Amino acid sequence: MSYGNVLNHVKQFFTYGDIPKGCNSSFVALIPKIPDANLVKDFRPISLIGSIYKIIAKILANRFVCVLGDIVNEVQSAFIAERQILDGPFILNDVLQWCKLKKKQSLIFKVEFEKAYDSVRWDFLNDVLKKFGFGLKQGDTLSPFLFILIMETLHLSFQRVVDAGMFMAIKLSPSLNLSHMFHADDAMFVEQWCDGNINTLVHVLECFYRVSGLRINMSKSKIMGVHVKDEKVKYVASKLWCLILNTPFSYLGTKVGGSMSRVQAWKEVVDKVKSRLSNWKMKALSIE
Repeated sequence: MSYGNVLNHVKQFFTYGDIPKGCNSSFVALIPKIPDANLVKDFRPISLIGSIYKIIAKILANRFVCVLGDIVNEVQSAFIAERQILDGPFILNDVLQWCKLKKKQSLIFKVEFEKAYDSVRWDFLNDVLKKFGFGLKQGDTLSPFLFILIMETLHLSFQRVVDAGMFMAIKLSPSLNLSHMFHADDAMFVEQWCDGNINTLVHVLECFYRVSGLRINMSKSKIMGVHVKDEKVKYVASKLWCLILNTPFSYLGTKVGGSMSRVQAWKEVVDKVKSRLSNWKMKALSIE
């Protein structure tokens, strides 16, 4: 296809809102997540999309990202300019240290969504786009940014229950509370330990699933108590059918909960970097 044809198709989309028949078609390839995959859930569907579709989606994504930071709360750190992936682990580590220092009974719930990018209801996504004032054209390049808007609705839901006094967040100062942090589909909830908080958390997540289609995978989600007896943590974990989170643990590729000021705490990260550098050096070697 010539440059002129591609340009005409792109102009047609932004003028009339449609593209030639077949340009938005895709071939779906199944990539196994684990060796010897047998079940449907063990595969990750990858769409092979045409160039025109990708170009249009990329243009929309570039426009979208320019305004995303103005409409998405600071609790989200993914794909937004001037927000760093390390913000979440560093904040969470500081909160853990603060809770231990103040001997606050606290709860951390690390949520795993089940097939996050594949299970969002389209009618819900359309409603969210309308609410934020966007049109309804989407593309694969846009999917990370669209997902951020979906997660923003979850943030707004939790903020409302916090403001209503139905959910007790961690009160770090008279003017600063922390109840949750999101990075794309990585969700971390931080709260005071009590039955009411746990019930509210589960109820809001269940309501969110019913309207959005995003189900929590409890078998992969993890709960941890700070200054809470092990028996209580085990009881709640068994009640929720989730796992128990122990420190130090990995969050967004960074260790959290250990003595992060010590060199030894960063050994795993340093080893990974050295391994990557070693692989790059091997690729650069010449047989000549």
